[in-house]
Amino acid sequence: MLTVSIRMKYLKFACLILLFAVIISMTALAFLKIRISYEARGELSGEEMKAFLGGYGWTVSDSPPKAEEITIPQKFNSIYEEYNEIQKRCGFDLSKYRGKPATKYTYEISDLPNARATILVHDGKIIGGDVSSAEYGGFMIGLCEKGALNGKTG
Repeated sequence: MLTVSIRMKYLKFACLILLFAVIISMTALAFLKIRISYEARGELSGEEMKAFLGGYGWTVSDSPPKAEEITIPQKFNSIYEEYNEIQKRCGFDLSKYRGKPATKYTYEISDLPNARATILVHDGKIIGGDVSSAEYGGFMIGLCEKGALNGKTG
């Protein structure tokens, strides 16, 4: 009888550890859901990009975005290295796209004066972006860094 009770304790302990592993996995998947649902599915619609920004807490105006074809530089200067560090803080890395074409979509942020959100798209995949002030001496943060504003309004 003693052996059965010890085995039951181990079984309960193993089930408890498995339960914690499942909870942690589900939390990680929920955190990455924004990225997973928008990767490599072909062209993105304006509504999908607005929803993407909304997933990070940004509200954009209803006006259509400004679209511009760009090329990610083959060699990063110090400014682009700093910009890529902003991207890395939010899980993006533009160094994988050196020399590649991309489309830069710019949206007006409706709840932050003089601010805009930029999304970079390559082959139907969001590869980066930022939120910045349109004024001289303003700010630039990663898409995932809304909490870093601390009251800045441009």
